[in-house]
Amino acid sequence: MLKILRNILIVILTIFIITFSIKNNQPVKIVYYFGIETGEIPLYIVIITSFLIGVITGIICSLSAMIKGRIEIKRKERRIKELEELQKERSTN
Repeated sequence: MLKILRNILIVILTIFIITFSIKNNQPVKIVYYFGIETGEIPLYIVIITSFLIGVITGIICSLSAMIKGRIEIKRKERRIKELEELQKERSTN
């Protein structure tokens, strides 16, 4: 069932991207700093590239928080294990 939903979502997303590209096919001139020009490229490429750069930046920014969280979880699990061992020692004595 999940594979069917995933495939339907992929088809819908593909149709959206294709129709978006057709509707936004106007040429756009990109100018970098100091007057460096790339020529003209379709608007949809500029929009999709900007979106992908934003997604990648968001993933990279959230990775550091995820890594810190996992390190904290491991540290707390180690501490819990130490305390459980200490409690076992006290209960046997």
